[in-house]
Amino acid sequence: MSEDDEEKRLWPLREPEGFRRLKTSRRLRGSGRALFDLTASSPGQPVSITQIAEAVGQSKTQTHGGLSGLTKLLKAAVGTEWWPIQFPKGPKGEPLGYSMDPRVAAIWNEAASEPSEDVGEASRLSSARKRELADYTNSTTEQIGELEELVREKQQIVFEGPPGTGKTFVAEAFARYWTGNELDGDLDDHVVVVQFHQSYGYEDFVQGIRPKTKSGRLAYELKDGIFKDLCGEAEGRLDERFVIVVDEINRGNISRVFGELLYLLEYRKKTVRLAYEEKGAPLFSIPENVYVLATMNTADRSLAQVDYALRRRFYFYELAPVVGGKAPYLERWLTKDQRFPEERKEYLLRLFLALNKRIGVDLGENFMIGHSYLMNADVGTDRGLERIWRFAIVPLLNEYFYNRQDRHQLLASYAIERLMSAAEPVEVAET
Repeated sequence: MSEDDEEKRLWPLREPEGFRRLKTSRRLRGSGRALFDLTASSPGQPVSITQIAEAVGQSKTQTHGGLSGLTKLLKAAVGTEWWPIQFPKGPKGEPLGYSMDPRVAAIWNEAASEPSEDVGEASRLSSARKRELADYTNSTTEQIGELEELVREKQQIVFEGPPGTGKTFVAEAFARYWTGNELDGDLDDHVVVVQFHQSYGYEDFVQGIRPKTKSGRLAYELKDGIFKDLCGEAEGRLDERFVIVVDEINRGNISRVFGELLYLLEYRKKTVRLAYEEKGAPLFSIPENVYVLATMNTADRSLAQVDYALRRRFYFYELAPVVGGKAPYLERWLTKDQRFPEERKEYLLRLFLALNKRIGVDLGENFMIGHSYLMNADVGTDRGLERIWRFAIVPLLNEYFYNRQDRHQLLASYAIERLMSAAEPVEVAET
C-alpha cells in the first residue's frame, strides 16, 4: 500500500471533530476501550481476545459480542467504515488476534495522554440532556442525578406511587435517556416495554415451550421470552445499554414470572441453568448492560404485599403528588405553561392540595390523586375541569369508598366547591 493510501487510512482519526466524538463517546468503553488501549500500548504486536476479555473481566464470548458494535460506533464517530485495527495471521493463516498500526497508536496514545477540552464539551452535552429530561418529566436535575446514581448502583429500580403520578411516563422517559434514545418518537431495540398481569408467566418473560405447526403437524419448540431476547441482544453489544420497562410489576406473580432470575438479579455475575434448558446447554446470566425499570401502584391494596425478595433486589423510588404540603410536579407543569393566568394556576394548586389533604385523612397518602389528572389543557376552564372531575377523579374516589356505608356523603364532601371552601392559600412560582 502506498504512503498516500496509508495517509488516507489514517485521515479519519486525524480529522479533529470525528476523533473528538470517538474519544468522548460514552459508548466506547468495556471491551471496545480495552481493544484500543491494549493494541495501542503494544503497536504492531498481536493482542488476543483472551487478553481483552481478562482486561474487562468478561468471557471471550461476551467480549466478541462487545466488539461487534465497534464498526457502527466508528462510522458514527468519523463518518466512515474505516477500521483502525489489523488482524495479523500466523504462517498457516491462523488468526493471531488484533493489532494497531504504530502510527495510529501514536495518535491514540497522544490523545489519551493529553487533557482535552472535549471532555468539558461532553459534560456540557450531558448536563443539557439531563435538563431536557428534567423539563420533560417536570422533575429537577437533582432528581435526575439521584435516579442516575440509583440505577447505576443497583441496576434495578421500581417507581412507586398512587394512580396518576406518571410512574410509567417517567420510567419510559428515563429508559430513553439512559439508552440514548430521543425522549419522543419510536423506541429502538435498546428499550422494551412490557406490562405484567395475573396471566403473565415465566414462559412469556424468560423461556417456554410453544406449539408450532410444521408440515401440517403439531410440534413443540423452546422459545425465548421477551427478557431473554433482550439479554441476547445486549450480550452481543456490551458497550451499549439496554433497558426493560416492566409496567405494573406487582400485578404479576413475581416468583412465577421471574423464576431463577430472582437469583441472577441479586448476583449479576453468576450463571444458572434455565428451567427448560437441557443438561449441557449454555448457562444463562444477565449481562451487566441490562437494566430493569418497573412501576408499582401503591393504591391497590390487593397487591400491596410485594414479595420481600423483590424488595431486596430493587431500589424503590417514590413519585408522590404532594411533598411537604406542596405539589411540586403539578406546580412545575403549571409554571412553564403560558396558557393559564396566574390566578387560575393558584386555584388549581389549592384545589389539588385540598383534595389530597382530605384523601390523606380519609384513606392515607397511598391513595392520593396523582398530578397527571390535572395536567390537561382542559383544566383551564371551569367546564373542562368539571368534566375531568366528574369522569376521571370521582369514579376513582367511588372505587376507593366502594365498601363504605356512608359512601354518598363522603363523595359529596369531595365536590369542588366544598374542597375550595376549605382550601388554604398557596404561592405559585414565577415563570
